Order: sequence, then structure tokens, then C-alpha cells
Amino acid sequence: MVDKNQEQLYRSDSDKSQNTCNEDILEEDQKTLQVEKIDLYPEENHYPAVLECAPFPVLGSLDEISQTLSRVKSNQTQKGFNINEKTGEYIKEEIIKDSTFKQEAYHTDGFRNPGWLTVISCFLVNFFVFGSCFSWGVYQKLYISEVYAGQTDLLRIAFVGTSASALLLALGMFITPVIQKIGFRSTMAIGTVAAPLALILASFATELWHVYLSQGILFGLGSAFVFSPSVTLPSQWFTSKRALATGIAVSGSGVGGVCLSPMIQSLIVSIGYRNTLRIQGAFGFGLLCISTALATSRYRPPLSANGKNKWYHIYDSSLISRRFLLLLGFSFFVPFGYVAPFFLAPSYCEYIGLDPSTGAVMISVMSAANAICRITLGYLADRSGRFNTMLICTFLAGLFTMVIWQLSDSYSMFATFCVLYGLTAGGFVSLLPVTCADIVGVENIQKGLGMAYMTTVIGNLLGTPIIGLLQGTFGWTAAIQFAGSMAMISAVFMFILRMSMSNGKLFAKV
Repeated sequence: MVDKNQEQLYRSDSDKSQNTCNEDILEEDQKTLQVEKIDLYPEENHYPAVLECAPFPVLGSLDEISQTLSRVKSNQTQKGFNINEKTGEYIKEEIIKDSTFKQEAYHTDGFRNPGWLTVISCFLVNFFVFGSCFSWGVYQKLYISEVYAGQTDLLRIAFVGTSASALLLALGMFITPVIQKIGFRSTMAIGTVAAPLALILASFATELWHVYLSQGILFGLGSAFVFSPSVTLPSQWFTSKRALATGIAVSGSGVGGVCLSPMIQSLIVSIGYRNTLRIQGAFGFGLLCISTALATSRYRPPLSANGKNKWYHIYDSSLISRRFLLLLGFSFFVPFGYVAPFFLAPSYCEYIGLDPSTGAVMISVMSAANAICRITLGYLADRSGRFNTMLICTFLAGLFTMVIWQLSDSYSMFATFCVLYGLTAGGFVSLLPVTCADIVGVENIQKGLGMAYMTTVIGNLLGTPIIGLLQGTFGWTAAIQFAGSMAMISAVFMFILRMSMSNGKLFAKV
């Protein structure tokens, strides 16, 4: 009897052991099944290409690549796998979570930060693109007085320069989906070819409409494809030095104006304007190639948070807020008078009895002061507040326009105005990206800044022609006061926005 009980106990233990073994095998099979089912969704295991993180593979920071891969993977885990209670299989389901992407700050803002390459890249883009735009006044004076004399006037010819400036800034909203689709560097490569090609084609123009299409529209389109991606890249890499890095990057526009305006004037005198356009195009192509190679990004712009998660959706209603609308109002009014002194300096110099070459010198003076302004304003903005700095420089730019330019009747007075205006007017370009990032978040800066630049299209396109029309009809006083009043209206919008950001505190760093 005891032997039978021991035998039954032995069999029971054996059965339990066998069941445990079978359960282990089943568990391993289920794990295998889990892996096989996860592999059925290879599109979820997507990592950014190394070339999106560094200009060349050997320059990529291993720590940064690890951070980027971890960030992407953590975002992807918001879509997970659960176990079916009946079958024990792993099934894929959507986890309802806040899928809003948030940027992680880079671990250093020092010289070991790869973002300084993007600063150089953006500097070169601004040097050529805005330097060429600021130098349009040299060509404009030549076209009116010699090349197309009797065929156009200041109002109509001004649309060539303003259409380029308007497209340059306004197309950022439409280029964001392109960046989402093909990346920053590929987008910039399009502009690297198109912008210099526009200047070369303009050198073969025989009719005025040829100039509109080439030096105006095509140059603006090409410039937008290099400017819009590059101007937001420094904000991806920097936190405490964001305004300073952006200020250094966009100061290239002022340096470009200093260098290109006298260079173009000198080349026109020596080799003619057609060969000057060809040399300018070839020079720009070389600069933009270097800029595109140095452009480094941490991530592409995220998809919309309003449920329209398609790359071609250009408008994101989730970004709209009272503060963002105030920023859009500021962006709408400020370009009406911003570029007028650069475009009209040669004509105004002639009006007060100076020769046209002095106008090119005045453009260079404003551009040099503009370059200094953008770096210093970026430094000051990081310490005294970005909205405070934007408000003060916008107000002073309007004040100097309405008072000092109005009283300028000699070389010394107009030179004084050019210096003071250059030192204050640059805040719009250098601080708009960082103030936009403070409102919509760095992760949404590409879309937010694109929408802000879109509101500048009317001012960039019509501002200078309206001022030219006022000058031709009512004289220079009406033209100057209109330009200054637009800056003052912009300052009012910025003051309201600044008070909103500080929660009504007058003395606060915001």
C-alpha cells in the first residue's frame, strides 16, 4: 500500500514537472510570437539617418546620436502591444496618450555643441540672400536711369526687389511640409541651385518682365528654400545661448550688405551689369554649397497636433493663441517700412544732392550697423529678455525714421540716420525666431515661424512700392512718415505681447 502511494506521489511530481516544462515552452513560443508580430510593423522601427544628425558621418556626436535614437524610440513606444486575454497572443493597439513631441535640450551650449556648424551655415545663407536683396537698390537705380529708362518708374520697378523679399520670407509656411518629407539638407539643395540660377538668367534679360520673373520671383523662390530651413536650425541646438546663436547666424545679412553693395557697384562700372549678375550668381552658388554641407538638424518638424497628421498640411490650428496672434500682428506691420531705407537710399542721396555711389555706401553703412545690431541684440536678449529687447529696438527704429531721416538734408545727417537705423531695425529678423520659439515651443518653431513669415508677405511686397508712390505724389515727408508709423504700430503690438508674457508686470525679464 505504501509502495502504491509513493508511486502515485512520484507520478504527480513528474506530471507537475512536465507541466512546468510545457508552460516554459509555451512562454518561449509566445515571446517568439510577440517578436514575429512586432516585426510585422517595420515602419514603426524608424530611425533618422545619420546624415540628418551631422554634416558628415565622422562629425556626428555619438552622444547626440544616442539621444536622438532614444528620443525617437520613446516617442514610438506610445504605440504599444497588449495581450489578448483569450488567446494569449500579443496584439497591436493604439495607446491613447499625449503624442505631442517635446524637444530635449542639448547637453551643452559651449563650443562642443555641433549647432555652431548650423550657425555658420545660416550665416552664409543670410550673407548671400539678404545681401543680394539689400543690394537691389543699386540695380534699381541703374534700371530706371539707363537700362529701362522711360519703360518703368520707381513704383513698378520696386516690385522686382519687393517680390523677392516677400517670397523669401512668406514661403516658409509652405516649405515646412517639404522639410518634413525630404529633410533640411535636401530642401536647401533646391535653393542652392535655384537662387544663383535666377541671377544668371537675369543677366540675359532683354525685357522688363524677364527681370520680374528671374531677379524677382525665381530668386525669391530659391532663396526661400535655403533661408527657411536654415534660420530655424540654431534654435534646435541651443537653449541658454539661443538668441545669441541666432543673432550671429542672421548677422550674415548685414555683413552681406556691407560686402555686396560696393562690390556690385564697382563691378557694374568696370564690367557691366550683365557680367556682374553672372559673377554674383557663381559666387552665391559656391557659398550656398558650403552652407548646405554644414546644415545639421536634430530632428525634422513634427506633424500637426490637430489630427491632420499628413506631411502636406501646412497650417496647424493648435498653435493659434492670443499671444501668437499678437506676434502675427507684429509681423504683419513691421515689414511695411523695414526695407524701405535700404531700397531707397540711392534715390534719397540723389534727392539731397549726393552722387549714386554714395547711396551704395549708405547701404553698406546700414548693413554694417545691422550686422553689429543682430549679434549684440542676441546677447542682450538672453540677459534682459527677448520681448523687452524686441520692443525697445522696434520703437527706436520707428522713432529714428520719423525724426532723424525726416531732418536729414546733408551727408552727415543721413549717415547718422543710417547708423542708428541699422543698429535698431535688425531686431525684427534676429529676434523673431527666438520669440516665436518662446510662444509655440522649439519643437514647433518651423511651423510657427513659417506662419509668422507668411504674414509679412503683404508688407514686403507692397511696403516699398507704397512708399515710392507716396514719395512721387506727396514728396519725401509722406513717404518717411509712413515708414516710421508702421514701425510704431508694430511696437504697440509688441508692447501688448510683452505685457501678456510678463503677466502684466512692467519691470520683468521676458
